[in-house]
Amino acid sequence: MTKIYFDDVPDNKTVIEYIKSKLNWEQAVNDLGGVRSDVIKDPIRQINNSARVLGNTYAVYAELGAVNWQSRNSCELYGLSLTYNKNNNENTWKLGSFGHQRYQKLDSYSYFTAVKADESNRLKGDYLDSLSFRHIHPAVINQFSLRTLLQSFDTAVHRVTARTINGNMVYRTLPGDGGMHKDENQFESLRVNVCLSNNGEFGLQYEGHDPSYPCDGDINFVNTDVMHRAYINNRCEFQRTHLIINLSPWLDFDPINDCWSPNKYFGKVHPVDMVKQGLIFKQGTL
Repeated sequence: MTKIYFDDVPDNKTVIEYIKSKLNWEQAVNDLGGVRSDVIKDPIRQINNSARVLGNTYAVYAELGAVNWQSRNSCELYGLSLTYNKNNNENTWKLGSFGHQRYQKLDSYSYFTAVKADESNRLKGDYLDSLSFRHIHPAVINQFSLRTLLQSFDTAVHRVTARTINGNMVYRTLPGDGGMHKDENQFESLRVNVCLSNNGEFGLQYEGHDPSYPCDGDINFVNTDVMHRAYINNRCEFQRTHLIINLSPWLDFDPINDCWSPNKYFGKVHPVDMVKQGLIFKQGTL
């Protein structure tokens, strides 16, 4: 079995790019038809302990000190990075994948597309190197419900963030395409969104679609290869909290040896089909 160790990744490549160079990745992607544009608005699963997970998340906020989203100089969005790169200074672990200050100079419209186009910083250990944020923060391990949720996935977890929108600070989403953007490729980083608190004013909108509004406990698949945005219906006195969880649909991760290997789905099942068939979850969990 092929094993790709973090220490072997060269400094001028992201982890996923190095992994792809060691596997027959592109051929496997092409054999399954490439990226799909499926929009799945209904929850793919629900949890009945969202209040406990929310309480655990707030406990981590209190222990570590929640921070503003680093890419914006604003209190509209705050939270924490719940996974970290152990090669970085421990003082930065809670910030690591929670945005980056270099994007603060960009205006709110161009910021979204600029991050996707930022090729020069796609290096080992950078904010854009998603798989480098591969270990769950020790503060999360101490929170049973939150830890159990993150351990319920059947593929490697990376770049997990807890994000709270301050309803007092945000503005209603305007007509047009402001905020529409794409994120990472679904074969490389598959995204699910766990709603822990919502009052019906906060949603997700895909280009060409009406917004959808998740409820507490909903787990939604976010197709980051389709233009999408967070949607604010109205300013309100509410703190909306979600967990953004990124999965490696085709990889297993060994945290002890700090290495990745192709999993049983590599080249055989499309990531979107994995979502539809519930294969991203361990059997008997949630």
